[in-house]
Amino acid sequence: MSNELNSPYQTTPALISRYFQNVEEVENAPLWLVTFTDVMALLLTFFVLLYAMSVPEVDKWNDMTKAVNKGLSRVETMESFSGQSMEISIDKISASSALDLNYLASLLEKQFDEYENMKSIVLLQSDDELVISMPADLLFKSGDAEISIEGKRAMYILGGILNKIRNRIEIIGHADPRLVSGTRFASNWELSLARATATASLLKEVGYQREMTVRGLSSSRYSEIGGNAKETIKMDTARRVDIIIMKDDGNLRSMLELDFSG
Repeated sequence: MSNELNSPYQTTPALISRYFQNVEEVENAPLWLVTFTDVMALLLTFFVLLYAMSVPEVDKWNDMTKAVNKGLSRVETMESFSGQSMEISIDKISASSALDLNYLASLLEKQFDEYENMKSIVLLQSDDELVISMPADLLFKSGDAEISIEGKRAMYILGGILNKIRNRIEIIGHADPRLVSGTRFASNWELSLARATATASLLKEVGYQREMTVRGLSSSRYSEIGGNAKETIKMDTARRVDIIIMKDDGNLRSMLELDFSG
């Protein structure tokens, strides 16, 4: 009999009374709390459905994803916590998307100022493109399409920058309106195309992996050069190779709608 009383599993009327008292306290929880929880769950489901059925604005969505990617790809170092810095460096850019043309222009200007052989390069910027205009004298000998040693040095520096961006680029060769004579080229157009092709080939050698559009325009843009300039200056300006950096990365291109009616 004494063993039964000392058993750890024995129950007493006091324990049974305390158990039912606790159950009663739980059952007496306010009913409005259950209703409130259900309403919150329904509201959350409603807003999730609204977001899932909505169509975000493409421009704002792209800006948001670029900002998120840029923040996630940032590498924190001790220099990051040393205070505000206005230094522009090619190592700080994000290659996940097309680079802003204003920032790229500032970066290129800094690079050109550091190298004497690149100070003759001209930068021309518009809303949709940034033109790196390289005089033919920097890259080629007269009437030739083989890039000189000095030109290769400039292209290697420029190629190091272009390798780090995803912007779409075009390379366009230009020539002056004078007739070609004493060269292996049959026309100015052939010479301008050969120079643009040589420039693109050198970029490939440097390591540029993206596709490029290469064109030769001969002297078709000669009339666009300032009319007040001297003829010799206009001729020198006409002989050039332009590397045009677009604001897009070439992946999203708008298609023209063709109207075949009538």
